[in-house]
Amino acid sequence: MRTEFKNVVSEDQFLIYPTPVIKEKKYLISLEQKFVDFFCYAIKQGFLKSPDYFPSWMVKNKIHTDGRTDIYEINYQKLEFQLLLYAEGDQEKAKTIEMLLTKKIIACLKSEEGATVDLIKSFEKQKKCSTCQKLGILEESLDKLINSLID
Repeated sequence: MRTEFKNVVSEDQFLIYPTPVIKEKKYLISLEQKFVDFFCYAIKQGFLKSPDYFPSWMVKNKIHTDGRTDIYEINYQKLEFQLLLYAEGDQEKAKTIEMLLTKKIIACLKSEEGATVDLIKSFEKQKKCSTCQKLGILEESLDKLINSLID
């Protein structure tokens, strides 16, 4: 599945699309400009499942002006991030931490008041936890993902 995405502005919309482009499998995902880099990175690093699978967090919104290409929006409530290394430790603990961080990430994506500060505090707290460290909370790619959202 494709995990490389590029962005384009079309009709005052910020869109991402998978590369390489496959004519029969073209689609676009509409995003707020400030989240384009976050989603491209999350997909590339495997924190989000490739949209080529058409996961439940993608909702068909409309057709592009070319008359053939579907444009999807993101249903933030259905986002499922895989943030930790399950093989390295307790899977239940990893799932609990992922659910906590996912809720805070979604709050940031929805621009809820105080969400960024809350995410930063929770992430920093988890980084100090020895169990979370064993589960991969200190991975550079995860740190980069979180920072791409809060910068």
